Amino acid sequence: SDIDVMRLERVQENCNRLGISCASTVSADDLPSPDEKKYNRVLVDAPCSNSGVMRRRVDVRWRISKEEISALHQTQFELLQKAAA
Repeated sequence: SDIDVMRLERVQENCNRLGISCASTVSADDLPSPDEKKYNRVLVDAPCSNSGVMRRRVDVRWRISKEEISALHQTQFELLQKAAA
């Protein structure tokens, strides 16, 4: 799932090109409710907070605030909860 429709289209095009028929793309806003559809596996491409690379990428420390990191963590958690439901 993603919020960027163009990325979703690109992923679907790549799946078609590679002959992958067992994958489907879904907008993060249009995730089905837990009662609607069940999946065997779910890949979540959650937005990255860059917190794991702050040591190597010093600019991240000044580019992103603690509040933004907290908001990203919340978004990541919510996406994982929806995917696991």
